[in-house]
Amino acid sequence: MTDHRAVIFDRIQQALDRGRRDGYVPTSSEAAPQPPDLPEGSIRQFASSDSGATYARFVERIKGLGDTIVRVANMNAAKHWLLDSVRQRGFASGVADRDAAKALGIDFSGDSAPKLHPPMDKDAMFAVDFGVTLADFGIAETGSLAIFGGAGRSRLSSLVPPVHYCVLRLEDLLPDVWDAVHLQAERAKPGLLVWISGSSRTADIDGIMIHGAHGPKELFVIVVDE
Repeated sequence: MTDHRAVIFDRIQQALDRGRRDGYVPTSSEAAPQPPDLPEGSIRQFASSDSGATYARFVERIKGLGDTIVRVANMNAAKHWLLDSVRQRGFASGVADRDAAKALGIDFSGDSAPKLHPPMDKDAMFAVDFGVTLADFGIAETGSLAIFGGAGRSRLSSLVPPVHYCVLRLEDLLPDVWDAVHLQAERAKPGLLVWISGSSRTADIDGIMIHGAHGPKELFVIVVDE
């Protein structure tokens, strides 16, 4: 039994070492399985080539989940909207993922409120008022946001702080889940991918829906045109 355990742990360590190598690309044997083609005769619930209709459906879904969505012209406008929001609410500190901070042009060096922490600071992660992430893509059909994990992109940024601000480029909004699954397979990033559909909620007790039971109580989606 001991020998078998050693072999298993050795294989896990080898896999982790491969994942840490700079420039690591999965080999064909490690690549994510490709989704099957859509069966003939299947009906997609929402597959529109009309970007206006796609965005309208996304807004409908986000609001239907009880969350907030805003649309701005560019990343600079997104930055100002975000800072105005957190200051108006009196938030003292937050955590921002590397790619979100880069896209918005914010840094972690300022001492004035709100103080921003990098996602590597695990202690701060559980004490901040809000988290900021950059979505890799959105899904209009379900009102979902997809965020790849990785270096500088801790999934805790979207799961732990009581308020989650997620930035989504309009060009990364997909019509339905089928498109999203295919895009996910094409990118085939090693590591974790989180799909988020609204702020946290549970109906485990007597079927009563409770918001913010085990994660962000509020979700703000900031859609950026440019």
